[in-house]
Amino acid sequence: DKRGWAYSDFPIAVRLCFAMALSITMFDGWLLPQGMKHPSEKRIKEEMAAFMVHGLGHRDAITPENG
Repeated sequence: DKRGWAYSDFPIAVRLCFAMALSITMFDGWLLPQGMKHPSEKRIKEEMAAFMVHGLGHRDAITPENG
């Protein structure tokens, strides 16, 4: 469709988005630098949302040859 969602594999995509949210919640201290360099909660949430939207859309069709 016009938004680029027509070719997303939603059963897998939903699980991957959940896994991303769960992993940042559980492993924040291991994944991101601590102290003054640690990104704010707002910055993390905005980047995750942008990644989920733009990382899932705007893709070519999945065909037997490429997917």
